Amino acid sequence: MEVTWMRSCEISRSITKYVCFADQNLIPSLRPVSHWMNEGRYFFGETYTTFFKNFHVVPAAWLTLGVDAFLLLLYAVWIPLTVGYFDMLCIVQLCISGSALSLACFGMWKDRHNCLWFLMLVKALQIVIYVLFMSFTCLLAIFNKNVLLRFISLRFRTITNSNAELHIVIVIFLLLLQMVYNFFAIQALYNVFDYFRHKNAFKYEQSRRMFFENTREFGWV
Repeated sequence: MEVTWMRSCEISRSITKYVCFADQNLIPSLRPVSHWMNEGRYFFGETYTTFFKNFHVVPAAWLTLGVDAFLLLLYAVWIPLTVGYFDMLCIVQLCISGSALSLACFGMWKDRHNCLWFLMLVKALQIVIYVLFMSFTCLLAIFNKNVLLRFISLRFRTITNSNAELHIVIVIFLLLLQMVYNFFAIQALYNVFDYFRHKNAFKYEQSRRMFFENTREFGWV
């Protein structure tokens, strides 16, 4: 039993010390972003490590999460408290989007790609809602502006007859801006999802290979 335990300790120490580095000098096509998080251990310049070929996916995803947190506070807290109404809709938006954002931050911190699905799903659902709202707003702006102003007044307490058209333009612009941002956000989140998926798969295969090599070395197989 003591010999078996000593062999197990030796195998564990060997696996811990074993690190597989890629010789970057032998790969001329490596991209200049391979310094990020020592990714030269796992990647060899694949395109999914970059966001639109000029920005690494990990800082791009962190930047996306930061912008998303800012927009959430802007749309669900600051605007309702200053020019609108802070109601149950804002609370629901804060709970759902805040939970998805927190889970995505945890996934980014722990390299867990599955934690990013919830936020991507929320973003996709928001795009569908924004398209419906924009279509509804444009149709009412053309055919029945009074009904549209009545709906907008439910969200903005600053609307009057003199600035009604300005509020319509602002609503359409905010919906369009948020929809365009969500497209880029989904792309950034999916890129880092694919990045962590490949990285975790490589680390898993590497661990299995190291384990079997060390077991053969000590005569276990």
